Formats: sequence, C-alpha cells, structure tokens
Amino acid sequence: MTQQPHEHYADLQPSIGDRLRISRERRTGLDQAAFAELIGVSRGTVSNYERDRLPGGPRQRLVLNAWAAACKVTREWLETGKEEEGGTPPNGGGGATLRTLVMGAYGPESRYRELSLL
Repeated sequence: MTQQPHEHYADLQPSIGDRLRISRERRTGLDQAAFAELIGVSRGTVSNYERDRLPGGPRQRLVLNAWAAACKVTREWLETGKEEEGGTPPNGGGGATLRTLVMGAYGPESRYRELSLL
C-alpha cells in the first residue's frame, strides 16, 4: 500500500527547531558541537533546541539572542519565521557567545538575566 501525498503539506511552516537547524547549517556550516562552543552552550542544548525542546524564560531568550547573532539572522525570524516590520536586515556581530553577552552586560553574578539584543 502506497501513501498518497497530502495536498496540504505546502501549508506547513517549519518549526522553531527547523529554523534553528537551518540557520546553523546554512549560515555557519558548523556541526552542533562546534556551534555550541561558538555560542557558549552545550551540544545537548543545541540538539534540544533544534528538536523544539526549548525551556522558556530568560535563558531561552539569551540562547536565541546568541544564536541569532552567530547566524546573522533576527531573533524574531528564529521564533516566528517572519521578518521584523519594515524588512529589517539580519543583525550582525556573528561570533558572540552567550557567556560574553551576559558577562559583558551584567557581570558573572547575573548569568541568566534577560538580555535583549534586538
């Protein structure tokens, strides 16, 4: 028995995990381990995010900010698949690590404070 293609597949949107994986692979060309080191998280964190297992809260926002900066895309595109109003170009500054972003803004005591880069 063969499966017939579903006529509504064209309407499916990639998940946040899909967009995270696509941006990592296409924008940096790095595997999960190398990308994790670049943004200052574990390989398991990268894997979980790419499988749509996001924790929520301030840590998620920090990781997505670092991910967006490293891939030179907007956090809004990562989260929603849509560009910011007015077609704002992707944010630059690739190579920022989560640790650098947080330590530079708040110091070591505030590792998980929310930091908005956009």
